[in-house]
Amino acid sequence: MRVRSSGAFERRSAESIARAIELDVIGRDLPAGAMIGSEAELMERFNASRGVIREAVTLVESHMLAETRRGVGGGLVVAEPAPSVVEGIVSLYLARHQASETEVLETRRALEVMAMRMALHRLDGQAVERIEAEMAHALAPDEDLTRASHRFHNLLADLSGNTVLQLFVPTLSALVGEMWDLPRGPMSARTRSRTWKTVASAHHEIMAAMLANDGEAAVALLERHLEDVTARLGPRGRRVQVKPH
Repeated sequence: MRVRSSGAFERRSAESIARAIELDVIGRDLPAGAMIGSEAELMERFNASRGVIREAVTLVESHMLAETRRGVGGGLVVAEPAPSVVEGIVSLYLARHQASETEVLETRRALEVMAMRMALHRLDGQAVERIEAEMAHALAPDEDLTRASHRFHNLLADLSGNTVLQLFVPTLSALVGEMWDLPRGPMSARTRSRTWKTVASAHHEIMAAMLANDGEAAVALLERHLEDVTARLGPRGRRVQVKPH
């Protein structure tokens, strides 16, 4: 395909094409897997060269809004941003700007209390079922303890109905998990069992207050639990660290 020469139509930069693609995905609320277009189609649509389109596609992929599907019938398709990627970017940013672990813990506490208060106002039958299912959750032998302990906290964010909290509470939970794991390493089976018993007991007490519609008790118990987690983590003078993968 011959690209129109500059004159009546100026070639758009890769950055502006990438932004146009992203705004189109968001504006049309395209689901993951939806086709955005083949390379040839994008060249035609934006009146751009193959090199410019490939650079634009790379930018969109780096923003986690799309990915390239190879093979016959392939092209640029909508992707679902992975929370783990967001967590990695946030941890790098905070480490680069020398954020303290204290700041992470204080912010996590404020956001989780906010999530709790919102969740309490949205307690319908489905929310109750999800809380009861979490209360019944038993730690599997090969289940990661840190991730299991975050299930309840991430559930609070989800039940809040607030999209921003649904992103940042799990992100901060993951950072707290790194703060827990980095200095310690693997736990013994006995320590693992004792730690889960303590965590699960605190979570159960909080969820029982939620189910009893005792909002103030639920918030107070959550704050006490988060304070206990902070105390168990030890002195918080360190800067945020990045966990190697």
